[in-house]
Amino acid sequence: MRKYLSVILLLQILVISKAQQTTANAGDNIKGSSGSISYSIGQQDYITYSSITGIINEGLQQPFESFCSFLSGNIVAPSGIRQFAKLVPTVMIHNNVANLQQFSGHYTLQLSNNINVLLTAYKNNDINKANGVTTLDIALIQSHILQKSVLNSPYKILAADVNGDGKVSTLDIVYIKRLILGLDTTFTKTSINEKRLWAFVDSSYQFPDTINPFPFKDSISYTGLSVSKSNQTFIGCKLGDVTWDWNPAIAKPGINNNTPVELSYEPIKLQNEKLVRIPIKVKNFKEMLGLQYTISFNAAALKYVGVNNKALNFETGTNHAAEGKISLLWVDTKSEYKTLEDGSVLFELVLERTGKEVIGKEAIENTLSIDGSVTTVVAYDKDYQSHDVVMKNAPITIAESTTENWVVAPNPAKGGVIKVHMNLSDRKILVFRLSDEQGRLLLTKQVEGVKGSNHFILREGNIASGIYYLQVVGVDGVKQLRIEN
Repeated sequence: MRKYLSVILLLQILVISKAQQTTANAGDNIKGSSGSISYSIGQQDYITYSSITGIINEGLQQPFESFCSFLSGNIVAPSGIRQFAKLVPTVMIHNNVANLQQFSGHYTLQLSNNINVLLTAYKNNDINKANGVTTLDIALIQSHILQKSVLNSPYKILAADVNGDGKVSTLDIVYIKRLILGLDTTFTKTSINEKRLWAFVDSSYQFPDTINPFPFKDSISYTGLSVSKSNQTFIGCKLGDVTWDWNPAIAKPGINNNTPVELSYEPIKLQNEKLVRIPIKVKNFKEMLGLQYTISFNAAALKYVGVNNKALNFETGTNHAAEGKISLLWVDTKSEYKTLEDGSVLFELVLERTGKEVIGKEAIENTLSIDGSVTTVVAYDKDYQSHDVVMKNAPITIAESTTENWVVAPNPAKGGVIKVHMNLSDRKILVFRLSDEQGRLLLTKQVEGVKGSNHFILREGNIASGIYYLQVVGVDGVKQLRIEN
């Protein structure tokens, strides 16, 4: 009896208040002499009352089903449109209701019903800015501009237009080179001065002209949205990447197991010269289309001056030169491959000694090396096959001088402490003699010197400030010395 009364009471509440919410999740079917009541309460809740005279049907819907709709979809790179999708991480999606939200590969938005929705996607946060962008992309874009080989996808053409002006031109190539060399960290859409590394397209958009895909639909929109929508996918084009080798897991080009391009230089012994000129020779440079890498050197001992005598039209990035890193890039401007004979000088690297190296020590041995710290390391041949680029290290040393010389430093000396730096051709006994301006002998000290670099300290207290002369018996020369107290 209690069960029948509960159901009748529930029906009365429903008829009077038109209640729109319930939290029950049970149901039953009850028959009586004058009719029956069946009810089901849950995700979509209904109570139906049947009688001889008619049927009453009341729906009890949970609020987010009544007032909310969902938009969801994927964010993928174009190489994965049909299969093996590369999901694009950390993409900002903007809608006109909830503003910016970040998603990785998939997105779901909960929105109110009966509203106008406009979604756009944005990404400029790649850790490796040039991930997927190499000299091979430059060569292919150049071929497209020269009409030698047209890019075979509208998404590739969109990626080639890095400045967003609706065309692919040599200006785009300039910007791509700057990104690879580390001179820039992003591209700029010139029309709205927007910094970006990606462009996004509504996947349902059909390009009227796949050879000239501009303008294109870069948003997903609905008017008066009242039902949920799935598979609302954005296709993300990494700007500059027309080979579709951007990889969210590996931020550097894949290198095939081909013969590497080898760079080398001869052992160098420095004497007193300020500039260091290093001819860089090449091996295995056969039918190459493009080349890029970072060359590193000891920034404490050397600083970058320039690149001379270039066999190819190399471009350089020098904004990390103070750290001892120079990035280099070459792509033939006509997209034609080049061959250089083994042992040819690729270019001459010019460095300047800072004077901070340790005299008499091999302070800057094995200075030059190749790495991808600024510009990733890769070379491409005419068949678009990738090769590694390696450096065959050779020593750069400071040669020991065979000339005996010595210097007083600092000069003026302070507090009567006199320091002498001396280079000797052989082991020998030396005698220091200190005299004043009148020729009076103030100090005599004998020391034993060794072959190579020597450092001596002469101490003599209570010497008045003034000009003195220091002589070393056993080595030619007399040095004028000023002492300050």
